[in-house]
This record gives sequence, structure tokens and C-alpha cells, in this order.
Amino acid sequence: MSRVFVDANLLCLIVAGTVVPEAIGRHKRLRAFTAFDFDAVYAIVSDHSEVASCPHVLTETSNLISQTHETEAVKLKEGLRQLLCGMHEIQVASILAMERPEYLALGLTDAVILALQKKPANLLTVDLGLTLAAQRAGFDVVNYNWLRDSY
Repeated sequence: MSRVFVDANLLCLIVAGTVVPEAIGRHKRLRAFTAFDFDAVYAIVSDHSEVASCPHVLTETSNLISQTHETEAVKLKEGLRQLLCGMHEIQVASILAMERPEYLALGLTDAVILALQKKPANLLTVDLGLTLAAQRAGFDVVNYNWLRDSY
């Protein structure tokens, strides 16, 4: 089984592209992205048999997509709920993630992501700090910004 773990920023892009595509490029957290980016990220994710996440990333995603007017926020949150129905949610105790050396530099959510990488998964992110930490830890990681730059 091929599992992909998507960071909160790209999860926001996937949610928006699925339910409110006009938010891409306009929403506060999606200004750096285009419809092409959604298609590319969606294709990468679709190449895996399972999409995984954790409560920390889902909470961060919910908070990020809510940073818009109420009508759009409701649509985006409903889209996240629908997306979660097809995902595998993994939990790790926060205290275990905080024991990782990366916690102090990257924060709790990224430390949780790194703690979860012990389970077989590819990590898809746009976060440079998380990318570098994952590489140092020997995990499979793709930084979408680097892919985008190569297109």
C-alpha cells in the first residue's frame, strides 16, 4: 500500500480545489497557488492508494481554511469534512512528538508529522523546514515548491 501524508497548506489547496476552486489564488492561505497547482498536487496524491493525516494537521487545516468570509469558510469546512471521509486518520500523543529534537524549531504539528513518518508514508509539503527535517531523518519527502519550480 502506498500512503501519502499531506501537510496543512496543501490540504487547504486540495479542499479548495475540490469545493471552491475560485478561492485558489484569492483566499488568504491560497494566494501562492493556481489551478495548475491544484491539478498537480491532486495528481500526486491520487497516485497513492491512501491519504493519511492526523488531528494536528486537520486542526491546522480547518483553522487556515476558515480565514475567509463566512459563506466560503462554511463551504471549505464542509469540503474538509467530506475529504476526511476518504482519509486514514492516525494519532500520536503530543508528548511523544515533543520528544523529537525538531519540536523546538518546527513546532508541534511538524513534530507530529515527523513522528508519524515511522509508519510507511510519503510526505508531501511546501514547508522548507519540515522538508529539510524529514530529509535529515531519512524520510521520503517531496517539497511541492521544488516540483513546481521544475515545471
